[in-house]
Order: sequence, then C-alpha cells, then structure tokens
Amino acid sequence: MDSATEVISDYRSLIQSLTSVVANFDLYEGGICLGNEDISLYSSKKESIDSFSKYFRKPDQLPKNSKIKIYLISYEETLDKLKLSGIKYGHFQNSEISFLQNTGNGALEVFDKKNLNFFIVTPPIEQHSDSISYFNWNSLKQILNKLDYINMHGAMVGRNDHGVFLSNRGGSGKSSLMVYSISQGLQTLGDDFLTVNKNEVDTF
Repeated sequence: MDSATEVISDYRSLIQSLTSVVANFDLYEGGICLGNEDISLYSSKKESIDSFSKYFRKPDQLPKNSKIKIYLISYEETLDKLKLSGIKYGHFQNSEISFLQNTGNGALEVFDKKNLNFFIVTPPIEQHSDSISYFNWNSLKQILNKLDYINMHGAMVGRNDHGVFLSNRGGSGKSSLMVYSISQGLQTLGDDFLTVNKNEVDTF
C-alpha cells in the first residue's frame, strides 16, 4: 500500500470510529434549513444543537429523510474512542472525505461526503464558546455544494421572482450598478457572495 493510500485509509478509519461512536449515543435531534433543504442535527447535548442552529433558519418540524446529517460531538465523549494516531495532516480533502483540525482549539471537522454525514468534534463548549459558530461558517460551503448549490461572487438584482446576476472582477462597478438599480425600483438579494441552487437557474 503506497503512502497516499495509507493516508486515505487513516481518514476512513477515523470516519468509521466516529460512526461507531454516534451509533452508541442517546442523541437529541434538531434541524436547520439551508436553502430549501432540511438538515438533521444530532447531539448528546441539547445545548450544542441550540448553539449550532441559532445561526440558521430552522424547519417548522424535525426533518424527515434529510440528505445530510450533522453530528455535534464533544471531545470528552469521544477522545478515548477516536483513531487519531494515524492522522498526519491538519487538513485533508478528496472526493469522499474532508478533514480539518482547528489549530486554535484542536476541534475537528470531518465530512463523510460519500454517506453525507458531517461530524463536528469540539472541546467543551463552556471553554470554547466560539467553536460552534466557527464550524457553522466553515462547513456551510461544503454542505451546500453537496446539495447542488454553488457559491458565486457578484450582485443580484431583480423583481417579480426573476433576477439578473452581475458578475465581474472586484472594482468593476457591480455594487454601483446594484445601488442604481435599487434606486430605480429593483430589489436585491445580495452584493458579494451569493449561493444559488444550480438546478433552479435557467441561464448562466
């Protein structure tokens, strides 16, 4: 087995151990809404779900058959069960696995892209209250990409449920044109980075 294969195998072993850990937990369940997609949240601590979901729009009821599941796990629950000895890099990504270790507090973000399971392993929340919000924004792009959303740099103006996306390099006048459009009665969805479901865009 070559070195690249060994590295991937180590990360797969980590995912297997995380999957085994959460399978033995008595978990609270919650949900968030990204775009038009409901995503399930699981944690052995209800306050972790509350801390994570407060930054997102929540579904009116618990998600059913959601595509992506997010597990919020604390270090004290998993440290002796995780297979971290073979992990050589603080950041690793391929088509099936994404791994990131926060150098500030050591928290882990592991995305099993094949099975659409996202594991967030944080130090005790009372010691690192920023851990949850950090992962919210860092993991959002990967989750949305797996749900067929794309992130684009530009501005959007429109009305009557139709819009025009203004895209060009920085300083080209996108924001100025957007402001002028608003003054002429158009509406805007944003002026920097927009997230769009590529299946719902007619022409690009």
